[in-house]
Amino acid sequence: MVSAYRHLPPHWKHLLEGAVGIHVHPLWGGTARHPVITMLPDGRQALYLNHVAMSGIESPRGTHGPGLIDSLIAYATQEDFVYRHCWGPDEILAWDNNTVMHRATPLLPGAHRVMHRLAVASPQPH
Repeated sequence: MVSAYRHLPPHWKHLLEGAVGIHVHPLWGGTARHPVITMLPDGRQALYLNHVAMSGIESPRGTHGPGLIDSLIAYATQEDFVYRHCWGPDEILAWDNNTVMHRATPLLPGAHRVMHRLAVASPQPH
């Protein structure tokens, strides 16, 4: 999401400056507000989008709904910004949740996935 932000057209950067995404969890309904543009501890900026739970965007320039969210997600998931991992035996993959939008891909019938989550304490992006 760092590269997607870096290459974001200037009119979208302006629109999203100071914007907050409204996230409603689809299972338990809790609501959270996160900046759409986050500042990482190393000074880089990244988009913070969620294709499942993001219901709206509030910005100093107005309130925006699914149309803008869908457009941003379509932009951020272009091939230039996507990494697809081809798994091999005994591999481990780690990522920083503050900088990616991730999802699992479907498995072939009879295949199984083993996943363990490891959380490392770090400063919150802002």
